[in-house]
Amino acid sequence: DVYKRQLYAMGYTVAQDDSQAVHYLSAAAAQDEPGSQGLLAGLYLTGRGGGSETEGYRLLKLGAEGGDADSMRNYGLSLVQGKGYPKDAAAGAAIVRRAAVKGDAKSQMLLGDLYNEGLGVPEREEDAIYWWNRAAEAGDAEAVEAMNAVRAGNYVVGRAPTEGVAEVANASGRGK
Repeated sequence: DVYKRQLYAMGYTVAQDDSQAVHYLSAAAAQDEPGSQGLLAGLYLTGRGGGSETEGYRLLKLGAEGGDADSMRNYGLSLVQGKGYPKDAAAGAAIVRRAAVKGDAKSQMLLGDLYNEGLGVPEREEDAIYWWNRAAEAGDAEAVEAMNAVRAGNYVVGRAPTEGVAEVANASGRGK
């Protein structure tokens, strides 16, 4: 059952089936399993699975509070953007930082973006580059691109070497 919830939600090795995913994820989320809370939130927040947006944001926060790195990244970004919660960029950046410190490459890339754009943290080139580099070392393809842009001199502080935070978050899965 641990893997079935992810298989049905993502469509790995089985046909993607939102009703089966919701079934398995709901049972695990009810038992306070943070990863399942985050995955179920993702279904609800993308209009899949039949749950409300309000329930999706509630579950996302629970998953983040439980320590799930994906939930932490998405909850933090939601706070930075004021999406689903009152806007609190500093609190959101702090949550993203905790996921980045845990080693989550997508959170490391996002934290670099936040430092680069001064969202919830001071705008600091050295911190942006530090986090992009950590993400690149962890294998994040977008971070590798960012570091290539930095090395090539195609980087200006305050402007992401790839795209802005909102566009990056939506395109790369860092936001739901």
